[in-house]
Amino acid sequence: MQRRIAVALITWVTLLVGQDPCWAADVAVMGTKVVLKRSASGEKLVLLVRDAALTVPAPGDPSDPAQNTGLAVALIARIAPWQQPVLFAPSGFGTPGWSARAHAAGRYVYRNSEAPAGPSSVRRVRFDAKGLKVVARGIGLALAEPQEAVAVIVAMGEARACAVFEGDAVRRDQPGVFVARRAPTPAVTDCLDIDALLAPPCEISQTCGGVCPGNGVCGGNPFLGCVCASPDQPCGDTAPVCNGECPAGEECTNIGGVPSPSCSCLPAGSTGCGTVDPVCGDGDCPDGLTCQLTTFECCGGASISGCGCGTTDPPDPPCGGTCPDSWQCLIGPGIELCIPFFCSGGSGAPTCGGTCPGPFLCTPLAGQCFCIEPCTGGSPFPTCDGTCTDPTATCRPDPEGTGFCACGP
Repeated sequence: MQRRIAVALITWVTLLVGQDPCWAADVAVMGTKVVLKRSASGEKLVLLVRDAALTVPAPGDPSDPAQNTGLAVALIARIAPWQQPVLFAPSGFGTPGWSARAHAAGRYVYRNSEAPAGPSSVRRVRFDAKGLKVVARGIGLALAEPQEAVAVIVAMGEARACAVFEGDAVRRDQPGVFVARRAPTPAVTDCLDIDALLAPPCEISQTCGGVCPGNGVCGGNPFLGCVCASPDQPCGDTAPVCNGECPAGEECTNIGGVPSPSCSCLPAGSTGCGTVDPVCGDGDCPDGLTCQLTTFECCGGASISGCGCGTTDPPDPPCGGTCPDSWQCLIGPGIELCIPFFCSGGSGAPTCGGTCPGPFLCTPLAGQCFCIEPCTGGSPFPTCDGTCTDPTATCRPDPEGTGFCACGP
């Protein structure tokens, strides 16, 4: 799919190719403002970019939009990157068209009062030392659902600039409307690299392939959480990426462990225990430890096995063995806590119409649906001093504060 995306972008960009563009290479810019609206009455785009990196071509330059290349704006949403509507203000002076008078002064103005009819859905373009502003009466995006992020690519021949409106820059993102302001400069060098341009931040990446600040690398398990690890950190702090600093002659290596691996500095050329599964005897470990097969029990009897460095002593029980029988231990990077089991079937939170065994009820908690056991007897909420089936569990007010007494650790 991504290859088709790149081909589509290259196709429309090659229609505008010039030579010796005014920008030496693709330019990533700050996005000052974008407004996308779609309703029964029509569509609207307002794009504003003010960034010193966005330089204005001289009249007659191969990237001159009025005489040579026109100006194209591509819109790409994170939820559907294969949809790439392109708004194009063609070259040529006139009405509609570019203003010859403004062009002579090094200021580019395009007008099409007939938009979305006429030669383009673009109604107006102004491009000068103050920045670029594009107003259009068409956007091409369905806006049927939240877009998450919208990338904008502006092309004048081979000169391209790109901005990404996402995260805290997004002010409204709902069906029919996307509004964002003050988007920081994206960390890309190629505006046609859609994977890089629309990669989500690491912490919300569904595959732990998102972007990180600086030289950080995104890794982890999507269920347990994605984390950024910087090679400037000590090796042991960079799990599960294992890319941190080590003394001379050593390298940061995955030494395994389930369900989340650990990192340690080993002599250069070592084969980390965490990389040899399932032949654990071939893996290397820090002094005093051996590479062995370990098994982690979780999730209602399911087990996870893998190689990890350890001693011959019995491993510590998950969560210190403190979870009641009706709860499970969740372990991840920097995480080790008891959580209830998930409900079976039904709808998601907050409806939570799933099923649970025995006396448990399917209850919303932290945005998920868990099987929670109500307390028996005792004083009502918020005192909650009743009893629980599991003698190791405690009756307490439910964590969401919805007014009932629940059993837990």
